[in-house]
Amino acid sequence: MTTDSNLLPRLLLLQKTLFSSLRLKDVLDAAVVQFADIGNGAKVAVFLSDNDSLSLKLMSVKGYQDATAEQVRILSFTSESLLKPVVQKRQPAVAYTFAEAPDISATIMQREGSAGQIALPLIASNLLVGAVLVDVSDPAVLSMVDVLKDVSDLTALAVANAILFGRSEYERERLGTL
Repeated sequence: MTTDSNLLPRLLLLQKTLFSSLRLKDVLDAAVVQFADIGNGAKVAVFLSDNDSLSLKLMSVKGYQDATAEQVRILSFTSESLLKPVVQKRQPAVAYTFAEAPDISATIMQREGSAGQIALPLIASNLLVGAVLVDVSDPAVLSMVDVLKDVSDLTALAVANAILFGRSEYERERLGTL
């Protein structure tokens, strides 16, 4: 259980793990574990933004059923999910019940038996890098949106750094073959 007394040490440990690698897959996997842990065993999906095709692409997932993971593998920026306002407004969004959630999110919440759903933007250097979808079973986690938003900001930095590092490694290898 996450309490005020143990939240900071847990966050520091999770952030240390998140920033310990520049390999994108490692960073994404660490991010999923981090959000699941902070969310008391929440189900987590991390998406990267594909601005060419105007969609979010599922990159790492923890806890969701296979049917849910397949349903959200690629989501258009305009898909009727909780991620739509996150993409458009660059702010967190919360659905406290499946009745108030957009179509796709309501379906996911019912299938997963969620007590609520949180969508968070991953923004680095004022650019949308991706988004995080969190389905919680503990309703108390829904009140932690501000903390989760701060964590998503740090996660976005780690993801952006890993993407830049990967691109620089690719260019270094390409130049080496000339």
